[in-house]
Amino acid sequence: MRLPAWRLLAVGSALAVAAAVSVVAVARPWAGEPSGLPGNSVGLIDAAGGRVGAPVTVGGPAGLAYGDGSIWAVASTDGTVSRINPATHAVVQQIQVGADPAAVTVTGGDVWVANSGDGTVSQISGAANAVVQKIPVGNVPDAIASGPSGIWVANAGDDTVDRIDPATGDVDVTRRDIPVGGFPDGIAVGPDAVWVANGQDGTVTRIDLATGQPDGPVAVGAGPEGIAGHPGRGMGGQLTRPHGGQARPGDRQGDLHRRRR
Repeated sequence: MRLPAWRLLAVGSALAVAAAVSVVAVARPWAGEPSGLPGNSVGLIDAAGGRVGAPVTVGGPAGLAYGDGSIWAVASTDGTVSRINPATHAVVQQIQVGADPAAVTVTGGDVWVANSGDGTVSQISGAANAVVQKIPVGNVPDAIASGPSGIWVANAGDDTVDRIDPATGDVDVTRRDIPVGGFPDGIAVGPDAVWVANGQDGTVTRIDLATGQPDGPVAVGAGPEGIAGHPGRGMGGQLTRPHGGQARPGDRQGDLHRRRR
């Protein structure tokens, strides 16, 4: 099972790229005016809201991350990840990963891609620009996040979360198949917990890092699709879009914005 087609995806976290605080956004073919980008492309937006440089073409962009000096763009239609130089906007390398990749996160020199079509996570070595291993996880891994506690994957197909040890690439046997709410499609890692947005039942689940056990769930708005940390205020900022996915005043920087079909 795959997420519904999304009309627009924008990653709103501020990134220090090209020696400036900037925002990276991606546009689908039907995105239209809100992004100001051509369809199937990645663009850099400066802090003042202006687009910087030429957009970079990416087939079916589904997720973005910044790390190891590069922007990493997931292309769901062709099963690849593009490594983009943020200064030159050049695609340094296009790397084949698994089927229908949906999300990406970066830890140091490693890139981790959730492949929703085949139930795996691809580990990419930034030094080698190549996949070094493919890790089986749950059904339809649709969101992925990282922190000092490891790599955390939300499996939308079986309503579970798995933890991957970044040192070995193995799924932690004591932190796998953690039950959460229905259709988890957003995940964030905090200093003492992992937070999961469950899109089907309108809840957020907290997973205690010390025990690996879920708490809650906490009821939020309809269809939460992303979740992010708020520095200095604990976790929060879960994104609910009962009004169709449009960003509204008060949305926090770092939220994940999507407009539903």
